[in-house]
Amino acid sequence: MILYGEDKDVSERIQSQLLSHQWPNRANFLHYPKIDSLPLGDVARAVALAGASELAKSMGLESVQTEPVSVPQEKGKENPIPSEEKEDFVAAIDEAFSREEVGAKPEDENVVAVAPEALGFTKRTQVPESEKERKKPGVAVGAAVRGIFSHIHFHIPHLRIPRIGGIATAVPFIFTFTAVILVIAAGYFYLPQSTVILSVVPKTVSKEKTIAISPAATAIDREKFVIPGKKQEKNITGEKTITVTGKKKIGDPSKGTVTLYNKTTTARSLKKGTILTAKSLQFTLDTDTSVASASESIGSITFGKISTAVTAVDIGEEGNIAGSAEFSVKGFETSVIAGRNDQPFTGGKSREVTVVSRADYDALIKALTDELVGKAKTELTASVSGAEKLIDATVKTTVMGKTFTEELDQEARDLHGKVTIAVSGISYNENDGKELFSSLASGDIPSGYMASERQTVFTVTNPSLKKDGNIGALGAIKIVAMPKIDESVVQKNLAGKTIIRAEEILKRLQGVASAEVSFKPRFMNKRLPMRPKNISLTVVVSE
Repeated sequence: MILYGEDKDVSERIQSQLLSHQWPNRANFLHYPKIDSLPLGDVARAVALAGASELAKSMGLESVQTEPVSVPQEKGKENPIPSEEKEDFVAAIDEAFSREEVGAKPEDENVVAVAPEALGFTKRTQVPESEKERKKPGVAVGAAVRGIFSHIHFHIPHLRIPRIGGIATAVPFIFTFTAVILVIAAGYFYLPQSTVILSVVPKTVSKEKTIAISPAATAIDREKFVIPGKKQEKNITGEKTITVTGKKKIGDPSKGTVTLYNKTTTARSLKKGTILTAKSLQFTLDTDTSVASASESIGSITFGKISTAVTAVDIGEEGNIAGSAEFSVKGFETSVIAGRNDQPFTGGKSREVTVVSRADYDALIKALTDELVGKAKTELTASVSGAEKLIDATVKTTVMGKTFTEELDQEARDLHGKVTIAVSGISYNENDGKELFSSLASGDIPSGYMASERQTVFTVTNPSLKKDGNIGALGAIKIVAMPKIDESVVQKNLAGKTIIRAEEILKRLQGVASAEVSFKPRFMNKRLPMRPKNISLTVVVSE
């Protein structure tokens, strides 16, 4: 009798019960039967080998047994089934499953059927909880799979494999089983991904030295510490409108007639525009005027006189003076020539208006220039591309042209103007400065570190224009040196490592302050991916 399908303890208990039965008391048994327990792993092995045998035959391969089949046993225990008997058992199974029909055979005529109860077997009415758990589909399948993985060793070309079922049953099982194993293995190898973020502590190296920026230079002069400069120019035009602020009176001057008296014996001629003054107001002669000389008689004198038209110099009502006002003539004493108006002056009137003044011109130019300078600097800076840096202290502006719509002193409310300015400055290439200063600072970079080009900064301060046209300035470089980390080596060293082991490896890297590991998918967070390329390495500067 062969027992199989249960775990070791149950099989041994049933085997013990069968062996304790009084077999010779029955006429059918002349001696005690041999009872062996076949482990579940052997059964699974037999099924797998049978399928492999069918597959080998279908592929035209012969299965030749060149070495005895060994069944893995527990350490320290003997195989309960001798090899000779096991071979007979395997051959019997092969023969039984090779038959196309199973029925009564002639040699079975003397066999008497015996009820299981007569041999000591009893029908269970209640299955223990432990056995129920063991017989659950998931537990049974899990146990079977573990048994297959721990006991099966394939040697297809050298084994004589028993046939169990037809090829139609074995081939799908083999292919399915193999496909599942390959998919699981491929997924375990290719799917997991990890991101390792290394926080490193950089080293900073700084150097400064006085340099010259020469617009005439075309290359770096390492001996004189000169880097080339470049003149940048930009013309820009803008328009602006402002409100005028100039004030002016407009109107008409007063007019009237003045009688001039010549008190001398010499005739006097006065030109048009000659100034006459009365009550601090000025008037001018409208035409050339000649005044006859005075005539004398015994005891008296008669002045020469003439009436002439005059016009006030200033506009406004102030020139409308009343009659009998005394006038003096510019360039003559009143004892020589004087004047008087017999009638009041009339026609003088005025009003104040806003006109374009010189101050309005200047204000518009200044406001528009300020706007254009800011805009021109922005455009000039934007036109300096790449590593070119504009030196602000060298930027100069010049007004190239200006035009106005309104004339000076013209009555208006607004002034419209257009101004064109030119902006120029000197720029330098930052890479030239880095190249000049790198050799100066390279000796201070610690061993195991390398300069980070992206984080290296070169600056120019305190620029001043020299007589030779060069720009003198203080150049300074700041180099951020990062630890040398070979990404491919780190990925290879971390592949397949546990978190604890990975941390130990990362701590040994120079300059690494801390490390953070994330996983995708998240549940596979016990071990880093087996594939180095699935480990992404990111280096950040520790704050």
